[in-house]
Amino acid sequence: MGDNVSWPKGSVQILKLAAAQRQLDAAIRMTFSAEDELAITTVAAAAYGILKGLKEKRGRKVLADEWRDNLLGVARSFVRGTLPESEIASLKESGVWPAVETIAEQIRAEGPNKTISELRSIFEVRIPNQTERQHWTAFNRVQNFLKHADRDHDAPLAAAEIKPVHLILAACSIYFDLMGHLTPEMEVWSLQELHVNRGLALSRPDRLREKMISALRAADETLRGELAMELIAILKTRARERKNGGKNES
Repeated sequence: MGDNVSWPKGSVQILKLAAAQRQLDAAIRMTFSAEDELAITTVAAAAYGILKGLKEKRGRKVLADEWRDNLLGVARSFVRGTLPESEIASLKESGVWPAVETIAEQIRAEGPNKTISELRSIFEVRIPNQTERQHWTAFNRVQNFLKHADRDHDAPLAAAEIKPVHLILAACSIYFDLMGHLTPEMEVWSLQELHVNRGLALSRPDRLREKMISALRAADETLRGELAMELIAILKTRARERKNGGKNES
């Protein structure tokens, strides 16, 4: 907005980052409530688009950063001995494993207990322009299908292409990169997706999050969404108590 904009007295303005956060949180709650994947994708894509734009405005390469951080996370988990065997096998089949081993050696030298942010100086990822264009064309196909009808108005969309989980994961990653923390919705969703579904270990010991992961794993799959919503409510309550100077119990 320009400096000459005159807002009505008492009106509420919403910043782009706040809008993206609310959209992403809503998409996560919709996921836990098992709502329509098309609607979830639309909301998550809107959040991702804003977050991606904000990160690019800060001079950052979204795709290159994402690939680098993913490789660092995988290599660090391997060094710590927490990378699932199934993921190791998948990486070996994909041909990425030699790069993971090289990065793992550098992480051993730097220290495996460091955060991803602290390890980013180890290497950079440079992606050719054509490769990046191809990636974003494929990445945006589903959300463009759901937004536009001016081109290929009668073209179908394969149900297998609808994967809001990828959008939510990418959006949470950018939000954390921008803000340095996750909202309760993003926190619980990350625990569910990364540590329950994918079997990854926590980067650092955390009593509360370990309890939450155990509870999610123990819950019947049909009830995990309901439990996740309860955990979000608990985290929000704890956040309010901390803000008000109250004492929390683990």
